[in-house]
Amino acid sequence: MLVRRFGDRSTDWHGTKSDQGGLKSKVKNFVLCYFSIINLALNILVQVIAEDKGTPPQLATASVVITVQDVNDNDPVFNPKLYDTVVAEDSPPGTPVTSVTATDADENPRLHYEISAGNTRGRFAITAQNGRGLITIAQPLDYKLDKRYILTVKATDSGSRFDTATVYVNVTDANNYPPVFENAPYSASVFEDAPVGTTVLIVTATDGDVGQNAHITYSLASNGGDGSEFTINSQTGAIVTTKALDRETLSGYLLTVTAKDGGVPALSDTTDVEISVTDVNDNSPVFSKPSYSGTISEDALVGTSVLQVSQYLIFFSFLLFMFQISATDQDMGLNGRVRYALASGVDAFAIDPTTGVIRSAKQLDRESTAYYDIVALGIDRGTPGLTSEVPVSIRVLDINDSPPSFDTDKIVLYVAENSPVGSSVGEILAHDPDEGPNAVVQYSIIGKTNTPIFNLNLSFILNKFM
Repeated sequence: MLVRRFGDRSTDWHGTKSDQGGLKSKVKNFVLCYFSIINLALNILVQVIAEDKGTPPQLATASVVITVQDVNDNDPVFNPKLYDTVVAEDSPPGTPVTSVTATDADENPRLHYEISAGNTRGRFAITAQNGRGLITIAQPLDYKLDKRYILTVKATDSGSRFDTATVYVNVTDANNYPPVFENAPYSASVFEDAPVGTTVLIVTATDGDVGQNAHITYSLASNGGDGSEFTINSQTGAIVTTKALDRETLSGYLLTVTAKDGGVPALSDTTDVEISVTDVNDNSPVFSKPSYSGTISEDALVGTSVLQVSQYLIFFSFLLFMFQISATDQDMGLNGRVRYALASGVDAFAIDPTTGVIRSAKQLDRESTAYYDIVALGIDRGTPGLTSEVPVSIRVLDINDSPPSFDTDKIVLYVAENSPVGSSVGEILAHDPDEGPNAVVQYSIIGKTNTPIFNLNLSFILNKFM
């Protein structure tokens, strides 16, 4: 309230904007002024006193109310000027984002809010609500397309005066993309002699989300074997061996790998991984029997089969019986293919390297060598090749190819002239190098006189007949 009294008629009082709210007036004589501001409008109550010069003086008073009407001379003002908010990308349209507030010192400003810049693809809308600007989602958000929006919000009054504020809208990733394996299904191979800790392969999954929602962990399950031969690095997806492998025990594994992201709830993907164990030459050939034996006639032609050392069937004929002798190798491919050989120093026989058939390599003579003890070799075709040995005994069968023979061509025996009949004159012995029946010698006397004087008994003793 401002009160002033003026006693000089010639004095003019001029109100100023600073002390009278914009009123400029001129009141003579004594003036009592009363000022009040109500609802942004400046109301001024002025009391005018008229006084004459009489004695006593006479007075008259009048009250004047002056209302100062508002003009649009103030801009809207945002407070604060900067806003920062966060919204999830899976928030549906209509979700409130934030509200902004602008004020205007003028009376009844009727502010209008709008997004004047930064509203890419019309993702947001703003409406006036209780004097504020409420920003809501107008279109579905996609974190992959836009992670942050910088909106310029404009507040305009009815006289086109305006102010702007900046709203930072940060979009957070929602876990709406599951992990996806890039090259599923996977297959790989590993040598059976690979050391423990060997990396077999690395599986990779990608996730369209970001942050924790895209953080992938890997786990492993097995559909073949107990699965303990392999493990997986949960962070890198590297599958490594945990035990020594043996192709001859288990030649392949089927694993199931799961990739799970870090969202809540977590999303996942699975894929199969087929691992083949590659053979290495770690097994020597094994013969089916610890030793073999066979026979061959000494008059057999060179190249005649004795016996067969192989995996094939054995045939029987009336001239030759071939025993089945086989060597197997648990390895596969060339590592499991067996070739045959005889140990060095054997010249009487040869072996077929493929079939394992042992044949005579020269003319045999039982009377010179009746038995052959040789060593057969089974050698696989791996690198380096592995070898096994087996003893083979070959008996040479006799034929009656040698005549009996005496020690000398002429034998002289003496007998007394008075020896009685039946007296032993001497013993004659012939030798036959054959064996069995072929070596049984029968004796007879040839070139006898007309009168038998001597007889030959079964004891090979020459007796006097008369």
